[in-house]
Amino acid sequence: MRKGKVFLSAMLLSAMILSALGGCGAANQTVSSQDETGLHDVSTEELVHTNDLTKPVLPEKKNDVKYGLKSFSAELFKKQYEAAEDKKENVFLSPFSVYAALSMVQLGADGETREVMENVLGCDEKNESSFFKKYMNDLSDDNKSSLSVANSLWINEESEVAVKENYINKVRNFYNAEVFYDKPTPETTDKINQWANDKTKGMIPSILNPDALNENMLSVLLNAVCFDAEWCREYYEDEIADRTFNNYDGSTCEIPFMNSTEGSYIEDDHSEGFIKYYKNGDEMPRYAFVAILPKEDVTIDDYVSQYYQADTINSLIDNIQSFKVEASMPKYEIDTKYELPATLNAMGLGLIFDKDNANFREMADDKHGNVSVNRVIHKAHIEVDEHGTKAAAVTAIDTVTNTAVPQKIETRVVILDRPFVFAIYDYEEKIPLFIGVYKTAEN
Repeated sequence: MRKGKVFLSAMLLSAMILSALGGCGAANQTVSSQDETGLHDVSTEELVHTNDLTKPVLPEKKNDVKYGLKSFSAELFKKQYEAAEDKKENVFLSPFSVYAALSMVQLGADGETREVMENVLGCDEKNESSFFKKYMNDLSDDNKSSLSVANSLWINEESEVAVKENYINKVRNFYNAEVFYDKPTPETTDKINQWANDKTKGMIPSILNPDALNENMLSVLLNAVCFDAEWCREYYEDEIADRTFNNYDGSTCEIPFMNSTEGSYIEDDHSEGFIKYYKNGDEMPRYAFVAILPKEDVTIDDYVSQYYQADTINSLIDNIQSFKVEASMPKYEIDTKYELPATLNAMGLGLIFDKDNANFREMADDKHGNVSVNRVIHKAHIEVDEHGTKAAAVTAIDTVTNTAVPQKIETRVVILDRPFVFAIYDYEEKIPLFIGVYKTAEN
């Protein structure tokens, strides 16, 4: 008997680059919009003016940080899904990580830049900071938690522009961020990459290229989210069998599938699926794997663009049905790397990349030139398989979550043998931590 285990990790890098007036910064700096999905490079001048900055995405409930996070997560997921030129590529990211890092950036914003960030994030810095301070502290106090979140701020000690002590203190206080002072050298890049490696248990060994830093760098902000959990429901060796997966492009692939009987069935007008829970010591489960399969008459593209909304997962989970679910899902592994300026611009955040008009005066005294965001890099990794640490089987999960299989029961069959959406969900806070789409299998 082997214990099922899922490893997930996500890293986000948000770098504040000093674009000084008078020639210290490039007049029209180029940033890569998405280096591994085939999108073209976009200049900051082109980037800022491709979107109407007065019409950002607005969450329905202002200053509700959880709703803002869910709205941002859904929008980022949809925009990133749409951004890929190669439509058969798998998609995986942690909107939670991106939101956390941008929230730290927002601490330094002022004027219109702050207003734009508040609109897109759906919350002001006070509410965001309070939420993340509590969230980080709760995770630190729970030594059994499957989730870990870490933040760091790397400051260029040679910069003519000083990062304000008030900003540093806020990042430390609310986000438990480690603060480092160093030079913009390959050696510092190595240290940043080592930090990423350590905080993600080696799943993301690097986040920056060796030549990523230069003298125009003011600071680098990093957020790392790492999730490592065992299934409550064990997989036996005879529950693993090859099955055909129908890829996005119409091709097929024979890959191993994991088969089990679950007790939590989810369904709405456009999709069906199941929930599989993670072990949480002797406590009620806090985290769950949510598998969402579009109905036969709904393509994965239509599902993501038309039917996936901020409250989709919450709505499905709030209406769990206690059916016996014959569930089958593939073993899979996904690695992604995204550069997000174009995606964030499409969401209404183009102003933060505008070297002439971005306003981060709460972060630094920028009298020598404006401070703006240069690059936002996101790396994510996931493995889903049957392996893991052996432990006693936990069956209380079905009882405490109202998913015990009754004596007389209908059976539902959910086979994830074509493109599907999946998420790692925090039950306690009612928020998705990771969202992805599995579209293409490899032998």
